[in-house]
Amino acid sequence: MKTLAFIGSDKNAGKTTALNYVYRQHQRTANVLCLLSIGINGESVDSYEGSEKPQITIFPDSFFVTAADHLASHPGKYATCGIFGRPSFKKNWIFAKALTSFNIVLEGPNEASEILLIKKELHQYNHKMIILLDGSIDRQFIANPKITDGIYFSLLISERTTQLKKAQNLLDPLTFLACPENTKEIIAKEIGRHNGSLKSLLIDGQNILHAGKLAPFLDEELRSMALENASEKLFLYLDGAFTKTLFSYLKATQINVVIDNFTQYQMISTSEQQESSLRFYLYNPVNVLAIFLNQESKMINLKIPPNIPVYNLFQEDCNEVRI
Repeated sequence: MKTLAFIGSDKNAGKTTALNYVYRQHQRTANVLCLLSIGINGESVDSYEGSEKPQITIFPDSFFVTAADHLASHPGKYATCGIFGRPSFKKNWIFAKALTSFNIVLEGPNEASEILLIKKELHQYNHKMIILLDGSIDRQFIANPKITDGIYFSLLISERTTQLKKAQNLLDPLTFLACPENTKEIIAKEIGRHNGSLKSLLIDGQNILHAGKLAPFLDEELRSMALENASEKLFLYLDGAFTKTLFSYLKATQINVVIDNFTQYQMISTSEQQESSLRFYLYNPVNVLAIFLNQESKMINLKIPPNIPVYNLFQEDCNEVRI
């Protein structure tokens, strides 16, 4: 079984359009497909902005998971295959198979533990299933290899500074190197020893200088240890957002920063990073399958890593483009 996730740099980045495109591509190959969402997606109107949104159309023989209240207006259009409910889940989720085509609102759990439970159930139902997961950059577990096998990025290309920065911040971690194997082995051992509660780990060779269970930006002991060893080429593993607070005291050190996954690096601008001596690594490298563009402006200044397919689904010819 594979899980392919979709995330966007901003609202109106084209994530739903990308999901529909990839879904149709797979649907033509007769793969066993299941649509799943983190949170809610597929509404015809954006609940925040009040603007129209592209809808998700489910095709016959495809599977899906959603909340029961989204199916009240679709009697006879699906067959229920199972219900994922309490006590394992906070809410009842309907697992069903589409009998005909119809527009669907997807809704699913917001927590990694529940997503993993659903994946376990789906694997038992059909181990060859491909899950298309509508995700969110705000859910940092989206890049965990236990959750996803590959990710599609949707970027809003705009002259607006804030939107352009969000797009670049999403791309920046794709250039980070994978964590060195010997360091990764130490981190993996400590994660297991702390039973998943580890939030930070300061490593000097084979020695553990600090193992923190607080959110890294709140961990004063971590701050003290890092500053005491500012001139040493240590490794610092972080399972939490790399915030401006962390950057403010780490930027002058020689510490190598290992972030658990790319979603945790969203707070620092490219110019700020270039001015520091920090070197970043990824504990869980990201497998980017493709990048989709929603281009408001032709004024583009984005650094997109090579060897990743780039498409613009909002132009007549959506074949691969490079910018």
